[in-house]
Amino acid sequence: MMFKTHLVFGILVGLILSIIFEIENQLLFVSIVAVSAIIADIDTPLSKVGGKIPVLSWIINFIFGHRGFLHTIYFPLIVYFIFIIFEQNIWGGAFFSGYTSHLVI
Repeated sequence: MMFKTHLVFGILVGLILSIIFEIENQLLFVSIVAVSAIIADIDTPLSKVGGKIPVLSWIINFIFGHRGFLHTIYFPLIVYFIFIIFEQNIWGGAFFSGYTSHLVI
């Protein structure tokens, strides 16, 4: 998939979920979903996200490879539980939703 596709699908998912769950700060929620929908591609320096932070992208690519650990359900689950530990359930849900939207399409 392309950057634009992941971004637009993430925004769509964020809007739908923010309406279903009646999220108060809809803009922040949708923004977190959208950013997390594109962040999975930081594992390749050839992506838009990876190209913005090339040093980090190269390191992540070297350790995990492209479509390695960051393209599994484990990474968003770990981040989600970190949000839960800090009692940020809504924002953890936003991250998880956006990231898994990236994995689905």
